[in-house]
Amino acid sequence: MEFGFYLNSMSDFKAILSSDECYHIFNRAVGSEKLFLAEDNYDYFLNQFCKFILPISDLFCYSLLPNHFHFFIRMKSADTICRQMELLHYRYGNDVSLISVFLLQQFSNCFNAYTKAFNKQQKRKGKLFMESFNRKAITTSEYYTKLIHYIHANPVHHGFCSTIAEWPFSSYNEIVNGHNVRIEHEEIIKWFGSVDEFKMFHSQPIERKFATKTGKTSEVFKTSEVFKIKVPPKRDP
Repeated sequence: MEFGFYLNSMSDFKAILSSDECYHIFNRAVGSEKLFLAEDNYDYFLNQFCKFILPISDLFCYSLLPNHFHFFIRMKSADTICRQMELLHYRYGNDVSLISVFLLQQFSNCFNAYTKAFNKQQKRKGKLFMESFNRKAITTSEYYTKLIHYIHANPVHHGFCSTIAEWPFSSYNEIVNGHNVRIEHEEIIKWFGSVDEFKMFHSQPIERKFATKTGKTSEVFKTSEVFKIKVPPKRDP
């Protein structure tokens, strides 16, 4: 089965960030650079993500690879984001009309903080990430489940491991084991029905079809079966 819904909508990689909406966030290193060279790099990047992004979003899953990353998040309510703006003394105020700009700034702060630390550690200078990170709005229930599978299977696709569970720098094992508070574990398992169903979905052949910014097919995957999962509800503040 091919999923044209993704192909038809992949042109929008710079979605406006809004409260209560879900997004696929992804980016890569410039040129042939690596984002992560050691385990402490992965850990530090996640710590920065938790510091800057988790106060304004809920994290459903992620995968960090040596030269790129993927996150699936849902932005928190407007009230929660405005309170965070006030807490951080955001220089433009805390009006709801400023939310989109503030959210972009938080991602920029996160990536800049990591870049400064990485450059100091590696004795390098200059940019580390591509200029503007990609963000894709997630709007269908079918897309939700396939995105979770896609993100967790990314290390397998790129040849870093042979099974999803082997890769230590993704949320797959955190969700299965339910031991990490940064992941919305209970909500994700509820989508799939149980941990066993979550694991079964991830054991399927990965044959979904995605596309690049130019519209050319870059990765071909399929999923042998589509689980009927409810769209994640918008959380009250």
